Amino acid sequence: MEHFVTIFDQSFIPQGLALHHSLSRFAGKFKLWVLSMDQETHDFIEQLSINTLSPLLLSDYETDELRQASRDRSLAEYCWTLTPFSIQWVFLQGTDISRVTYVDADVFFLSDPLPLFHEFDISGRSVLITEHEYAPEHDQTSLCGRYCVQFLIVKRYSGAPVLNWWSERCLEWCYARFKDGYFGDQAYLIGFMVHFPELIFVLQGHGRLLAPWNATYYRYSDAIMYHFHGLRIFSPKIILACKEILPFPVMTYVYSPYIRLLQQLIASHQLNWIRPQMRLTLKWRLKLLLSRFILSFRRLKYLPCPVFTSSV
Repeated sequence: MEHFVTIFDQSFIPQGLALHHSLSRFAGKFKLWVLSMDQETHDFIEQLSINTLSPLLLSDYETDELRQASRDRSLAEYCWTLTPFSIQWVFLQGTDISRVTYVDADVFFLSDPLPLFHEFDISGRSVLITEHEYAPEHDQTSLCGRYCVQFLIVKRYSGAPVLNWWSERCLEWCYARFKDGYFGDQAYLIGFMVHFPELIFVLQGHGRLLAPWNATYYRYSDAIMYHFHGLRIFSPKIILACKEILPFPVMTYVYSPYIRLLQQLIASHQLNWIRPQMRLTLKWRLKLLLSRFILSFRRLKYLPCPVFTSSV
């Protein structure tokens, strides 16, 4: 059995359910653990009573040091701080858990991730990390680093030194600003290569791990996983797809099915009670009006321009 862990609060429940849906379809025998950032998320997942989906309530594991760190960090920054801890807390759930894979809540599997695990097994290493693999026009290596936390595997025992080092660093400093080459939890992955090079396996994605920053460079049909970074839900019918302008096939065959699934999950689970991920400010209301005008003009249900996706 593969054990996955992710982190979100009630506003990201739709994406979390979509992630679980994709794992159920492609991942074989698995369990997805969710570090719930609030009681509402924990209670909702418990009430679902799905044996492949289990919540971990933050307050049950949070230490005094973590509570202290949370006081001057935003929710996103605190979630980043907790990433290595979430992996450690899954290991506490049973000695039979030999490895844990962290995935961002807005990740969605498009096919079986087994080839990724197979390459990791062959490597004989203890921790798997991935690169951003930026398209040239979206290259932010100098700002966000070469490596991405989105999909990260840690073995229980041999990976412990890396995990402990990462936890300590995130507890010390983890903010959404740049300092001495670091940004959030992500830039510490560069430190993995410096301090533990013999333990780290860098997966060569070659387009198998897609995201808005490289979807123009690789064929979507080769992707095993898509990271819907930047997608935000205003309401069940108004969803911001991404800030980048992407190829029409990606919007049609990757974004449109995912957005329809989000809308179906919101409706079937009556998730209208969750907090919207973005507010409909005047700025966004004007963009929505423009988006609907162009949608009507072009007769398209989903439109990558003006970087806004609306269900009409």
